[in-house]
Amino acid sequence: SELLQGMDIKVDILTGSVRTKKRREIHAKLEDGTLHILIGTHALLEDKVKFKNLGIAIIDEQHRFGVKQRAQLWKKGGKSPSQPSQREGAEIRNRYETARLSTYKLMKELQKTRKQQTTEAERILWEQLKTKKLDVKFRRQHIVDEFIVDFICIEKNLIIEVDGKYHNTKEQKEADDLRTQILTDLGFKVIRFTNEEVIGNTNNTISKISEYLEKVEKHNSDKSLPFGEVGGASLPPHILVMTATPIPRTLAMSVYGDLDISVIDELPPGRKEVKTVHRFDSNRLSVFKFMKDEIAKGRQVYIVYPLIQESESMDYKDLMDGFESVSREFPLPKYQISIVHGKMKPADKEHEMQRFVKHETQIMVATTVIEVGVNVPNASVMIIESSERFGLSQLHQLRGRVGRGADQSYCILLSSFKLSEEAKTRLKTMVETTDGFKIAEVDLKLRGPGNLMGTQQSGVLNLKIADVVKDSKILVSARNTAIALLQEDSNLSKPENAMIKATYLAISRSSKIWSEIS
Repeated sequence: SELLQGMDIKVDILTGSVRTKKRREIHAKLEDGTLHILIGTHALLEDKVKFKNLGIAIIDEQHRFGVKQRAQLWKKGGKSPSQPSQREGAEIRNRYETARLSTYKLMKELQKTRKQQTTEAERILWEQLKTKKLDVKFRRQHIVDEFIVDFICIEKNLIIEVDGKYHNTKEQKEADDLRTQILTDLGFKVIRFTNEEVIGNTNNTISKISEYLEKVEKHNSDKSLPFGEVGGASLPPHILVMTATPIPRTLAMSVYGDLDISVIDELPPGRKEVKTVHRFDSNRLSVFKFMKDEIAKGRQVYIVYPLIQESESMDYKDLMDGFESVSREFPLPKYQISIVHGKMKPADKEHEMQRFVKHETQIMVATTVIEVGVNVPNASVMIIESSERFGLSQLHQLRGRVGRGADQSYCILLSSFKLSEEAKTRLKTMVETTDGFKIAEVDLKLRGPGNLMGTQQSGVLNLKIADVVKDSKILVSARNTAIALLQEDSNLSKPENAMIKATYLAISRSSKIWSEIS
């Protein structure tokens, strides 16, 4: 907001705590394009958040988002048929209301009845649809514009309605037809069944729905779309993902060439590289002495724990136990200590944060809630208890909370003597480098790249031949060959590419191509 002062660019913020009235205002401004930049948390991923024409989505701290979550932003490139704006919905309804007032009123009355009553046929059909036998997700009693529809498959723009057994009069049937016309104008295909049809032959009902879905699938497959376009919908936005520590899957995606990488490997002017050391629990007294020396210089200290309360199954330092021992070593009134963890009320958490920001406290004892979004330039020491418990990404993110001022900063990794080989590798890597990309490469070797076609972000990738780390040059060469082929024959319509196209279509039918959204 500060950077945009004096410019005709509107910016707003959306989080889970934004009140309903304000939220509606933001939704309306997004849909008509009068709001240019929206900054927010995971609240931006909700279906209700619709953009008139989303040009770029920037995902900060990318490692905190799942693949499907990032895909939700990728699909917000513009209004699809299943997402009419409030204004368009009102215009369509007004048109029909003006032309057929009495039928329109009856339709609204029948909707109230529909909301209050659930028929046996609806219950039977839902038992079939919710099992995903048809390989698509259906929702029940879903709101479309101002209508509550019986069943909807948003992915295929398909609405299924079961006519109540009382919808027998000519007027009632006309009202149902009007409802179908409006929903069709809003961009949906509406299939209607009677109670008798569903109860009398449920299998036949499911077969009819399946036939329609197959027609949609065939229609989409036959479209000659350049690869990368999304089934006829509006173009997806540009995507920029940012992180200090790329997750294994992201690094693998960059190897395959679906993700272009830019690396910022320089510190901001005036900052010094954080010195990282590994110490065992037996060195705790010397660590406390170092903390006192830094506090005496006017600096502040973070102490991070992996757990809030002691766990019977894990022998790791817990937050409350640690807070007590730190309080004994750093007594009042000479020392003031803040405590922050995820189970605190937001107001209490903010109060403790602000005390630390204002330098009213010298030490902050916390869990990983301070991993991102905390900026205290005066804090120069980060102590991570049970550091063997943390992954490389978290360790690097936590280390990034210090070193934000001009003073020399330190990260001390405390651990027990019992360390697995993998834990030793992680701690050794942290001591040897502050380069997030090198850390991510070690993480990729330790955890694996996950499933490139699916949503798993780390783990073993069972490629029959290649190794993502060792064979990166070959994989890039293969990727370049694929790009060249698509530039020459973007729709794979040439006879010599028929087998490739058949394979691609088979894969795209059996699984979502999550690789497309990095």
